Amino acid sequence: MTVVLFGGVGTVQRFVQQRLVDAYWIKVYPFALGAGRPLFTDLEERARLSLVHSKAYESGILVLRYASGFHG
Repeated sequence: MTVVLFGGVGTVQRFVQQRLVDAYWIKVYPFALGAGRPLFTDLEERARLSLVHSKAYESGILVLRYASGFHG
């Protein structure tokens, strides 16, 4: 089953903490805000991410896809 989750950091954190996420699609935009909330907090184990795909656009946006795995 594939479920796509769009939500804020709090929603993502709850799914990550329950080990319900097996892939991440992360977009990196070419500017810095100087503030924000971390995506990964309060993990009981190290989340090991493996880069599966990346694409850079002329606009400077970078799209990264990671597979996840948890290792102590």
